[in-house]
Parts: sequence; C-alpha cells; structure tokens
Amino acid sequence: MVTARRRQAGSSQRGSARAARIAGACVAAAALLAPLAGIAQGEDAPYRLSLKVGETVELCRTGTITCPAGNAICDDLSVVAAEITDRGLVFRGLKAGTTLCSAGTAGGQGMRRVYRVTVTGVRPVTPPASPPTP
Repeated sequence: MVTARRRQAGSSQRGSARAARIAGACVAAAALLAPLAGIAQGEDAPYRLSLKVGETVELCRTGTITCPAGNAICDDLSVVAAEITDRGLVFRGLKAGTTLCSAGTAGGQGMRRVYRVTVTGVRPVTPPASPPTP
C-alpha cells in the first residue's frame, strides 16, 4: 500500500513538472508571436506619411520598417519619388497629391510595408543668384 502511494506521488510530481514545462513553452511561444499579433490586427492599414513638395522622409528613421529598406514601389510616380541615398531609402515629395507606396524590409528578404503618402504645398522657389557687385 505504501509503495502504491509512493508511485502515485512520483507520477504526480513528474506530471506536474511536465505541465510546468508545457506551460513555460506556451508562454515563450506567446511572447515570440506577440509582435505579429499587432501586425495582423491593426497594422495592416497603410502607415500615413505627410510631407511638402521638395521634402524627403527617411523611412528607416520612422521606425516603421526593418532596415535596410529598399525595393520601393509607388502607384503615382508624379507625386512621390523613391530614392536610395546615403541615409537609406527616402520618399521625396514631387507635387501635391496622395499615393500609396510600399517598401521591402531587410534588403528585400522580409515583409513589405505600405505607406499612404500625402504631399502638400508647393516647391519653395529659390531666388535667382544676384550678380556680384563691382
């Protein structure tokens, strides 16, 4: 009788340890997948960017994309130009309007991020250089 109770107690302890390992694995998996839950639930709408004609926005500085970013695609190239500079991928406002653009993350190997880019204003006029005075 005493031996049967000891077997039950040992089996119960092993079962508890196994349940604790499974619970720990579930918590770890949930922690790893939590960032993806935000993308699936609320971040699939385009990220809004606003700039003026002639201005640029550095995508890596927005914190919205894994860098290096590249392989940009814009619906209306007369509104926004995508350029690779020494600061990474930038969008440049060309004329007033709104268009959708996307960029690939991690050098094109990761996910794409979609942006709704709104360009306002007019390009600043640079005054002509005055001739040197004698």
